[in-house]
Amino acid sequence: MRPASDRAGVVVVDCAALQSPTSRGRGIGRYALEWATALEAVAPELVGAYLLDPALPPPGEADELLASGKVAYRGVDPLPDRVRVWHSLSPLDLAVGLETIWPAEAARRDLWRSATVYDLIPAKDPTTHLADPVDRHRYRIRLEVLRGADQLHAISAGVGADLQAALRLPP
Repeated sequence: MRPASDRAGVVVVDCAALQSPTSRGRGIGRYALEWATALEAVAPELVGAYLLDPALPPPGEADELLASGKVAYRGVDPLPDRVRVWHSLSPLDLAVGLETIWPAEAARRDLWRSATVYDLIPAKDPTTHLADPVDRHRYRIRLEVLRGADQLHAISAGVGADLQAALRLPP
């Protein structure tokens, strides 16, 4: 393993889940906040910035994360120089813009892409969860963005198996 100083600030984390009207303060938003604060407690040197979406309202109960001094706004505050990885905590949230999940700046800088996936319920039952054809199309685009990621993190073995099946990925 490389020394911590070599890894310092190599990851930026998309934290729009803390702001999203579909997850703010509950579910994925709560998980994202707990994940980020736990990461700060265990390995604070890994993350260079936790990015919020300037188009969404500010997060609610995020005082502990705000105290890290690493919270910034995507597209407003510059990304740290050492960043090598872009990690999305809400890649399938249709209330969050695609530019938030994979911004042009991350593509220009050729950052590695990673994401945390919580479930694929809409993909497994699209007639119920994606009845609107526009939403169904937007969700499929999100799945393709995930297929192109360098690494995916599933919150359970079941979600991992669903990802493998839906995206035809290796384990």
